Amino acid sequence: MSGEHRDLRLVGGEPVDDSEPPAYAFQRHQQARETPKAAVDEQGEPVKGLTAANKLAGLARKKEKRIVRVVQRGEGNAAVIDLEFAHGARVSATVKQVFDPRWMEGALTLATKIAPDWATPKEWRVFGVAVLQAAMADEATDTEAAETCEWLRSFFDRATTRELTAHNPTETVQLDDSAALFDVLKADEAAFRGSDGRLYVRVPKLGEHVAMELRQRVTSSELRQRLGRIGFTKPRNSEGTLAARKGAETATRRYLASEPGWELS
Repeated sequence: MSGEHRDLRLVGGEPVDDSEPPAYAFQRHQQARETPKAAVDEQGEPVKGLTAANKLAGLARKKEKRIVRVVQRGEGNAAVIDLEFAHGARVSATVKQVFDPRWMEGALTLATKIAPDWATPKEWRVFGVAVLQAAMADEATDTEAAETCEWLRSFFDRATTRELTAHNPTETVQLDDSAALFDVLKADEAAFRGSDGRLYVRVPKLGEHVAMELRQRVTSSELRQRLGRIGFTKPRNSEGTLAARKGAETATRRYLASEPGWELS
């Protein structure tokens, strides 16, 4: 308002309009004090999951002792939460203990020889939530990987019975034999085992199998991401293209390939 001057005073280190009733200013300051600490990165952005848990446990800069995996055994309040650390240590706690800063302070110190900063139960709640988020994420990842492997197993079985391919994928294809590789690529084989020990998969054909035979909805992009999370990569070059010549003709196809020796157990 033009010409109007308002004095500001400090309450809890913050400038406060002097016209604000003291009771309101005190209440606002108390609310700020009671707000749980958020785990933030160096830019002040909130972090979640294991990143938040390690930060609050004082392990953010101790890569060799960080929490690397959280496993939940059981359901609800009766569940046991296993914290696994990079150096091989493990802490097992109930859900109640995970949220108890005094109990976790002792357990973490014994496991890592590093004591976390003192925290109130309200402040420590961020750690408990972060750990449970990580446990749920780990469970979801395991479930997805198992489902993806089951899709591959079904797909490979169909290919083996020649319903998807003319080539028996259990027979190894010599990748340095241009004529043999040409025949596989020319036939647009759904899957085959290479002489490098990798399982090669045509993603579009796997997607068709999942949609038509298994009645599951998944896009090609999602399928590639799923395969990537269980170790499949683009072979030979960044495009994932295999090429071979026979005479004057060249055959090319794009595949994703597993790690060497990968088995559909």
